[in-house]
Amino acid sequence: MPKKQGSLIGQWRALDAAGVRTAVIVIDEPEGFGFAKAKEDPSPLSLPLLSNQGAILQLVDQFQSAIACFVELNPGGGTKWTPTDRRLRRLVSQTKSHTVPKQHFSAFDDTTLYNLLWEQHGVSHLVVMGHFGGQCVKQSIFGGARRPSGHESTIIRPGAIDYDFEVYTTQRLINGSISDWPEHHKVSIFDHI
Repeated sequence: MPKKQGSLIGQWRALDAAGVRTAVIVIDEPEGFGFAKAKEDPSPLSLPLLSNQGAILQLVDQFQSAIACFVELNPGGGTKWTPTDRRLRRLVSQTKSHTVPKQHFSAFDDTTLYNLLWEQHGVSHLVVMGHFGGQCVKQSIFGGARRPSGHESTIIRPGAIDYDFEVYTTQRLINGSISDWPEHHKVSIFDHI
């Protein structure tokens, strides 16, 4: 997928100045999940990724028309994943922060996310970041099979573009490769934050 020239934050500022409702969607960034860490650093998130995600989240309270949604994996069967990394959550005030649990790859699959975004807040544009660029983040944007194989592999679940959301991101906000993402007119991947 070709990258869009310019700054994601610059685009987001322009949307906010125009009164366009936006949401930052943080997908699967729980504390202690998937990152190597230095002995002296209690953080499971790598510093560059955490710093980049933090830069975006700090703007939510500054922008008039923005909210943040922390999408947290909470699969059935009694498994409980830890909540989103505290250093990310504390960057957004409680009045603009929402938590949405999910049980499948896509943040829109069998969750309240669409209702929260569109029905409750009138959001039309998303800034997406998170873990597993090739799985959960990708499916949350583009939709896809609920499971990669097995009987549910033929059940296609919607993603953000199926709900007509405009999506903005950059590789600097996502852990994992996004090089195999399909090109879509509703998705803009910026050069830089």
